[in-house]
Formats: sequence, C-alpha cells, structure tokens
Amino acid sequence: MGINALMQNSTVSTLININIYHNTFPKKKEQNLSEEDKAFKEKQKEEAKLKKQMASKASGHGPIVTGGIKHSGKKHH
Repeated sequence: MGINALMQNSTVSTLININIYHNTFPKKKEQNLSEEDKAFKEKQKEEAKLKKQMASKASGHGPIVTGGIKHSGKKHH
C-alpha cells in the first residue's frame, strides 16, 4: 500500500497528521504558561548559557600536559 493509497483514507491522514512532503511533524502550539513556568524556563536558559561559557573558558587552555611520549608495553633498551 503506497502513500497515495494511505492519503486517500482520510482517517489515516488525520491520525498521522504528518506533512509527507517535508517529513516533519506539525509545530507545537505556544502553551499558555504561568508566570512561575516562564521564570523557571528563563532561569534554565540562563544556567545553560553560563555552563556553555564556563566550558568554553575551560577548554581554551590547550591540552593537558602528560608525561611525555607514551610507549607500548615493550621493554626499551
């Protein structure tokens, strides 16, 4: 059964509700959030931004210096 046959069946197309041309689901509608929810989401965004800044600062120092050239388990004379 092809996509065209499925799309002719209206119950299938309404249950699936997918745009077959772009293969995407419909966007979620904006929910009515309370003030607490808005504040919580804003706080989470700020924390994520701070974590990203801290990670970029920490990674900017270059590689950690280890004990020189690593050799395999062979004995070297």
